[in-house]
Amino acid sequence: MEWLQELEDQIRRATGEIAALRKQNRSLTSRIKRLKREARATDEAAAGDWDEERAEIRQRAEQIAAFIARKLYREFIYAAEDEALVADLAQVFLDNDFEIAPVVSALLASAHFFDEQVTGAH
Repeated sequence: MEWLQELEDQIRRATGEIAALRKQNRSLTSRIKRLKREARATDEAAAGDWDEERAEIRQRAEQIAAFIARKLYREFIYAAEDEALVADLAQVFLDNDFEIAPVVSALLASAHFFDEQVTGAH
């Protein structure tokens, strides 16, 4: 009967180990849930920050495009720029990933470039 006693002891130890593992599992599960909540909160906060940063970048890109378009207009057409054409040129600049060639092409193809009032006035 000694083997039966040994078997019961092994079962008691295994039961104790299983209980400890269950407790550890609950603790880990709680920790994982907490970390997931924190990660979601961090992601949401970061997404908000990114939205603000993206808006700032977009605004700065639009300012740069308008500045370049204005400079090109003043250089190739006339010192007093036409704001509507400058806005169109700035949009061409943005649409073409800040490539100058499409902007210059649009400028040189515009009616303003061939306007008799500004031809040679520069």
